[in-house]
Amino acid sequence: MMVRDDRRFLNHRARELIRVMMPTLAGEELTAMAQMWSELVWFRDPPDHARLRQFMNKGFTPQAIEGLRPAVRAIAREALAAAREKGEEIDIVEDLADPIALRTITSLFDVPPDDRPTFRGWITTLFKGAGGAAMAEDVTNRIKEHTSAMLNYIAALAERRRADRGDDVISRFWADEGAPSREDIVLQSYQVIVAGYRTSMNQIANTIWTLLRHPAELERLRDDPRRMKGAIEEALRYEPSVVVTNRLAAEDVELGGKRIKKGELVFPILPAANRDPLAFPDPDRFDITRTGPRHLSFSMGHHYCIGAPLVRVEVEEALAALLEIPRWEPGSGPCLLGDYNLSDRGPKTLPMRLLAS
Repeated sequence: MMVRDDRRFLNHRARELIRVMMPTLAGEELTAMAQMWSELVWFRDPPDHARLRQFMNKGFTPQAIEGLRPAVRAIAREALAAAREKGEEIDIVEDLADPIALRTITSLFDVPPDDRPTFRGWITTLFKGAGGAAMAEDVTNRIKEHTSAMLNYIAALAERRRADRGDDVISRFWADEGAPSREDIVLQSYQVIVAGYRTSMNQIANTIWTLLRHPAELERLRDDPRRMKGAIEEALRYEPSVVVTNRLAAEDVELGGKRIKKGELVFPILPAANRDPLAFPDPDRFDITRTGPRHLSFSMGHHYCIGAPLVRVEVEEALAALLEIPRWEPGSGPCLLGDYNLSDRGPKTLPMRLLAS
């Protein structure tokens, strides 16, 4: 499979991807952006990828993520309680998915609460550059500006953590025996925060949206909460928040009857594999008791998503809080799809009524 074939399909593709996404960049600007992106673990090939992933794993051990569960549970219930004070109809995106995702990822990095809205703005801008679509010059300029601002903020945060360690991810990065560089810590923290907020928010909303559209499956989950993990995995398969990854062809390759030339960018569509009828019988059916192979929504191989356990915890705690309410139903307004691209896939608004009986 392409996403696991590190010989024929490379991850070190930042310059080529930027040329596609930011066609207005050239010269020194292109070189500077490509250099920065090339240092992100997402764009690294072995053995450099293994070195970076090893120290990043220290911040996302299963124990660390599971230890975060009580905090995520409290965040979910606080957000839901605040939303219900407005009335029986809430917006799942604004009132639940967004605060869970934003507060969780910023808490992991011990970002002060007053700075969370700033991070939301930066990341919303940066995700306009995700997915591989070409951007207008004004969008590119905002991405450059917000990238610089966010990196400067994280660099200052990293310096404070070097002098005064805590229990946050950056402090755990500094404590790694591999002695990661300051640049590694700043850049990989940047990548984790950007991806960790937006994709988690979308996956929470996508999971709830999917259950709303399949009320029989929602009732099966209510009848037996032990089906929770299966429901989450099926929602990840059926309605993932990320559609595409990308690779650079290292040589001429023929794949599926198509010829891919050396140096071309290739965009594997991960949910296409999730709907493969050879792997998933009746793949267009949403079934929370489905068994079989694992979906590819977090990719696979070396680049399996480091934040996958955290996303699962966030979705599970959001659902657990909602399932304490006897009945849900679609709200009075429409579910509006966001202006998302292939790496930012989720509803912009999701009105839902929460009923006592």
